[in-house]
Amino acid sequence: MFDESQNPVPMTPPEWASHVPHWQFVPVRGKRPFMRDWQDWPHSWQDAAAYAAADGIGLLNGPVSGGVMSLDVDGPEALEFLVEIHPEFDLDGAVWWTSGKPDRFQAAFQVTFRHWDELKTYKAGPGGALEFRWHGSQSVLPPSRHPQTGAYLWGAAPSGPLPQLPDVLMTFWLDACKPVQQAHPVRSYAPSVSVTDPEYYRLVILLDLISRGGRLPYSDWLRVVWGAAHMVGPALAECALRATLGEEKGGEYHQILRGYKPGGITAGTVWWYACQVAGEQEVREALKM
Repeated sequence: MFDESQNPVPMTPPEWASHVPHWQFVPVRGKRPFMRDWQDWPHSWQDAAAYAAADGIGLLNGPVSGGVMSLDVDGPEALEFLVEIHPEFDLDGAVWWTSGKPDRFQAAFQVTFRHWDELKTYKAGPGGALEFRWHGSQSVLPPSRHPQTGAYLWGAAPSGPLPQLPDVLMTFWLDACKPVQQAHPVRSYAPSVSVTDPEYYRLVILLDLISRGGRLPYSDWLRVVWGAAHMVGPALAECALRATLGEEKGGEYHQILRGYKPGGITAGTVWWYACQVAGEQEVREALKM
C-alpha cells in the first residue's frame, strides 16, 4: 500500500515547470501509470501529484504536450547505437535526466509541428534499447522514485525553450516511421512551420483552462473554435483544439475550420471563456502575464 507520505512528488510545480507550461503529466507507481486509459487522460502537475497511490509522475510525450519527444537511452549498447547514428551527439544544452544507472538517461526534445502526424514511438538498436518516445508513451521524471536507485535525478532541468531534435536523429526517426505500403494517401493537418510561436502555447493553456468546465454548448464551443483560429490560424488551432478539448466526431475541427475566414470573433473570445471557468487571476497566472 502507498500513502501520501510515500509520494516524493511535491504538489507545488517545480520552478522548471514554468519553462514548459504545455507539458502534460500522468501519475505513476513503480514507473508505470496505474490509471485506465491514461494515454487519454492528461493531468496538470498538481493533479498528477495529488494521487496518494502514486510514487512518481510521468511526462506524456507527443502532441498532447506541445510536441515533446523523449529519447530513451537504456544501456551501453543503446548509447553506442545512438553515436553510430549521430557521432556528434552530446548532452550539452539538452534537457535530460537519469535513474543513476550507468549509460542510462532520457533527453527531451521539441519536434517540428509539420512532422507530428508522421511519427510514432519507435525502438531501435540492439534489443530496441534506444527508444524514440511519442504519442501514447510516457517518461518518468525526477523526483519520482526508482525501484533500484532510489530516485530519478536531473542532469539538466528545463530552463528555457526546448532544443529541437537534431536533424540527423529526426531523419532517422522519420525514415523508420514510413509505412512499407500505403494504399491511400494520408491527410496531414500540419503546416510547414515549427511550433515556436508563443501564441500557440498561450492558446493551449487557455483551452486547457476552458476544458475544466466540461463540454461547452454548441454555440459557445463554435465561438471558441473561431477564436482559436483567429489567434494562431486554422491549422495550429485544429491541433490545439484536438489536444485539449477533444473531438466528439473525428475530423470535426477540420470540417469547420477549412472554411475559416477572419471575422468578428477574435482571440479575446478564448480569453473570455477561460476567465469564465478559471477566473481572470488564474488565467493571468497561467499565462505569466
